[in-house]
Amino acid sequence: MAGQPWPLSGPLGASEVSQCLSAFSSCLILLLPFSAVAQTEKRPEFKDPPEVRSENGVLSIELTVAPHTIEIGGKKVTTYLYNGLFAPPTLRVRPGDQLRVKLRNRKEGNTNLHYHGTNTSPKEPQDNIFVRVGPNEEYQYAVDFPKDHPQGLSYYHPHWHGATEFQIGSGVSGLVSVDGVLDPWPELKDIVTRHIIASRYPDR
Repeated sequence: MAGQPWPLSGPLGASEVSQCLSAFSSCLILLLPFSAVAQTEKRPEFKDPPEVRSENGVLSIELTVAPHTIEIGGKKVTTYLYNGLFAPPTLRVRPGDQLRVKLRNRKEGNTNLHYHGTNTSPKEPQDNIFVRVGPNEEYQYAVDFPKDHPQGLSYYHPHWHGATEFQIGSGVSGLVSVDGVLDPWPELKDIVTRHIIASRYPDR
């Protein structure tokens, strides 16, 4: 049967029917174990990261980066987190809003915040990647999103030069959603959306 196309029209002969049944039986043999696993294995319910939405044009939040020990896939991992959360809050703003983030550093080494993918000012106190927030220090960000800012999903993460990749890989990154992408289609206003952010931790 491999490599032979099925007839485009006309009834199947006895040989073809036999081949179909054989292939179908093989599929059942392969699929049944997965079906049985799906029925017997109870997986945790999928949950979005917590959300913080802007109100009256302003979103205010405090983020504390500090070491925490959490369990991932049955293993305990000590790593850096925002507010002790494996998936930190999704920050939901709209074009024209202001995002106010008070960043507290409770870990060793310097850190800061970068709003990756946003069209915001690189000057202080906005998306300036040269801001230094030292250990036990804090910094107040006030980021203005222009009224014509594109809608869509971006993310926030540290951008301290020399330690950017290490800090992101340690678990400190979250989502920024500039809402309004579905506004031109009011019939989709009740559509269910999901926000997913993935982190990879070294197996150690």
